This record gives sequence, structure tokens and C-alpha cells, in this order.
Amino acid sequence: MALPSVVVGLMIDTSRAFRFPSELIKLVRAVYEASDVDETRWIEWKSRLDLTGNNVVHHLVRQILGCANREPAVAERWAGGYAYILIGVSPGQLYGVQAVDPEQVVSKIRPYVGSEIVWTPEYVSVDGVDVLVVIIDPPQNGDMIRTLRKALQPYEAGTVLTRRPGQVERADPDEMIMLQKRLMAGPTQVGVSVILRRRWNERQTALQLSRNTRLRLGKRVWRFWARSLPRFKGLTL
Repeated sequence: MALPSVVVGLMIDTSRAFRFPSELIKLVRAVYEASDVDETRWIEWKSRLDLTGNNVVHHLVRQILGCANREPAVAERWAGGYAYILIGVSPGQLYGVQAVDPEQVVSKIRPYVGSEIVWTPEYVSVDGVDVLVVIIDPPQNGDMIRTLRKALQPYEAGTVLTRRPGQVERADPDEMIMLQKRLMAGPTQVGVSVILRRRWNERQTALQLSRNTRLRLGKRVWRFWARSLPRFKGLTL
């Protein structure tokens, strides 16, 4: 059953994802006008953070892993399941950041979170300052349990973090069971049907192409021998 459009905490429609720059700017403005208690399972903000320092690594690694380890059915209640980390803005404060090459940010974070989690750093300009918005793709049934790939104080490699309302913590036993069930769930039945139907269509297309190719080759071989037959008249073996 489709979830209704809702406004949760922030004064903005969270019934669909924020993807375009104009939508991200609206999200930044909504955070600026929010209260300090409006952080939930899908959004996190920091008013000030040096993107060239170590603190940004610690912050982003925790948030990315935590958001990637959410329960899909819970995550999809907001913004289509996407999660957002905003740096340079908080309620009543818009400081912005000193922008750095996004690839530098990615290269610092990837050793800790791996390459399977899909996340994207984007900059948007609001009232003359740049705000970093990190967009994290929705968790899906069948996803692996996302673990810390490299030790990051105070966490050892292999730590499982998960996002709770307004915070990221080590997964407790109940949350580990949820993540195991998510892993075992795999794609939905609809998703499986779509995949099988696509593969069937691709196979039928390949067979038809193969049949057409054989027919064309057969005609070419026949024409070749028809043209060559006079050359062999009078020859004896």
C-alpha cells in the first residue's frame, strides 16, 4: 500500500526523494528553519565541519554506514528511502563550507565504507555559501550487512553501525536480527518477476537474432556456391 504524503519534523514534503539542485536547496532551507530535535532516521546536519580534516571522515563514515544499515520498510517512509547528510547548515545557522573536490571526500571515506554503498557528495549554493549534501541510496532487501572496513576510533574493523532517530550507534542484538532478515529477504517477488521476464525477453531476442543470422549466412553460402559452380565444370577428381 502506498504511503501518504507526510511532513515529518522539517517543514517540507518528504514523500519523495530530493535529487535536483533546486530540491536540495529547499532541503537546506528547511533545515535552517527546523528545530534541534528534528533530526530523524533519514537526515543529519552539522553547521561547521572542516572538509580537509579528520573529523569529517569520522562523521561521514559513521553516518553513511548507519544509514546503509536501516530497515528498508522504515527507511522508505521518508524521501523514498534516501538519507541525507548536510554540512554547513543547522537550525538557525548557515555557515557553509570551504568546498573541496568531491573526489577527495570520496577517496577519504571509501577505505572505511567500501564501494558497495552508493552515496554521492553534492554542493549547493544557498545565500552565497556552499553547503555539502551527501546523498545515500535507500537500503534494499538482500543488502549485505554493512560493516566498518577499517578501524576508526573508537570502533574496530567489522563494527556494525545503524541509524536511530537523531543518532548512529553500534547495532544491538535486535538490530542485528533485523539486518540478518534483510539479507535473507532478497529482492521482492515483483522484482524477481521483472528480472525473469527481462531475461526471457533477452533470450528470445538473442534466439531470433541467431536464427536470422543463420538464414542470412545460409543464403550467402548458397549464392557463393551457385556463382562458383561453373568454375568446377569439366573438373575431374
